[in-house]
Amino acid sequence: MCKIAKNLRFKRLSAMSLWVAVLALTVSCAKKIEKVDNYEVLELPVDGQIRDLLPEGDSLWIVGGDHGSPFFLNYHISRGEFRIVDVGDFPDIYSISRNGDGFYLGLETSDLLIVDGNLNVTPHYTEEKYWINQQHKQPLRDAVVADSLHIFVGGGDLRFGVIRKGLDDGQFVQSEYMNDLRGIAQNDNWMYVVGNGIILRSGDNGETWERRESTPAFYTSMIFDESGRFGYMCTFNGDLYSSDDYGQSWDLSARAQKFFKDGYFLERMAYTDLAVGNNGSIARWNDDEWQFEMLDVKDDFYDAAKFGNRTFFGGNGRLIITAN
Repeated sequence: MCKIAKNLRFKRLSAMSLWVAVLALTVSCAKKIEKVDNYEVLELPVDGQIRDLLPEGDSLWIVGGDHGSPFFLNYHISRGEFRIVDVGDFPDIYSISRNGDGFYLGLETSDLLIVDGNLNVTPHYTEEKYWINQQHKQPLRDAVVADSLHIFVGGGDLRFGVIRKGLDDGQFVQSEYMNDLRGIAQNDNWMYVVGNGIILRSGDNGETWERRESTPAFYTSMIFDESGRFGYMCTFNGDLYSSDDYGQSWDLSARAQKFFKDGYFLERMAYTDLAVGNNGSIARWNDDEWQFEMLDVKDDFYDAAKFGNRTFFGGNGRLIITAN
């Protein structure tokens, strides 16, 4: 059955053909995890866990932190130079997104830092009526921009999740759910949020949400290709799901079986052909099947970025660089 999908290769946000062949993939198509040790290490000028990466042109924006030591960096690839953006004394940063000339940084306390085009940092404090109960402050882990307004998704205690939508007056109003929410993605038709046993869908740019699915799976991330038709999800236990109908239905594409059960999981679909997780765990599309690998490192990966023939994995105080 794996031969049916031979020679298919998915690139980041590129249109794909022969999707019927992809849906024919079964658990037997997934290779066993392989140890990989051919990598380079690029040490950051700061300590802490990298949480999110934003590639732009020839540079890489990097955010993260551990235990109240947030960082916001820019790394220029060709020059090999870091620039540190001073974010002050704030909680750790879990996500970075671009809106116009500025950046929005999602904090572990459900709030934001706004960084303008001159890299001046301003904390964003919502009005009290829009604020979340103190017991339910959770990291803002992912974001999309819809009609120039930001929508963030967050969660962290397995039970409570939050969606925060930007308003015309610059405030953010929240929707709360009794499910941990981790990822958000959109195509031309729908916006989706995924989390602990839940898939939510919105057809009005996040104004209203409907529950699409409730399953035992803990979905951690979703992504669509540039056509919007083909989508991918990953889960904590290493399963990978795919859709060829704009996210209306999802099929299991590959399963890590027992390889991820002892402390390994997939945290994010970094590209349509790459998912990353903890302890150096990776799932990548390789010619005709998903292949599960483990880099020979103990770093947790929350995101990755590709530049030419190299992939940069965000580790703990460092970038792990491999050849594609």
